[in-house]
Amino acid sequence: MTQANELAQQIYDLDEDVLVAKLGTLSEEMGGDLTGESAPRGVSLDSIDVEFETRAPISQAAIQAGQKVFDRVNAEAYQILCTPLGDLSSQEALDKALEENYTKAAGMLAPVLVSSLGLAPAVAAIVASLIIKKISKDIAGGICSTWAKNLNVSEIPTGKEEGDRTS
Repeated sequence: MTQANELAQQIYDLDEDVLVAKLGTLSEEMGGDLTGESAPRGVSLDSIDVEFETRAPISQAAIQAGQKVFDRVNAEAYQILCTPLGDLSSQEALDKALEENYTKAAGMLAPVLVSSLGLAPAVAAIVASLIIKKISKDIAGGICSTWAKNLNVSEIPTGKEEGDRTS
């Protein structure tokens, strides 16, 4: 899982379109199975070459496919972390990491996505980077409030206010 963390930190600075297109390409290579278990040739963290991704042409079809995948996984990740049944300790750790460094936050989120959603580490690294990029634009209210705004949903009360984290 630390490999997903490291990859998320390496790819965080890539352009959002590059990340979305790579997510679409990986999803296609994996036959839509984002766990990577049934992918014909498997998917590893080595499937993302940061140097290549910065120079490779981006196809509109890959961006569209990646955006569909991201929209679905983004909503699932929000449900796992920010609903009443969500993981409060991960939420608090992400809030703290976001205060320190966005790249570190993406690196912390990637292993959570692997363990919670069963995503292949390469997919989790891309999704984590995209989530943090999107919510970091307006992070003042804490991770779940900002994430809810980004998803255009009402924040689901967790029974604790974001400023009241005593457990």
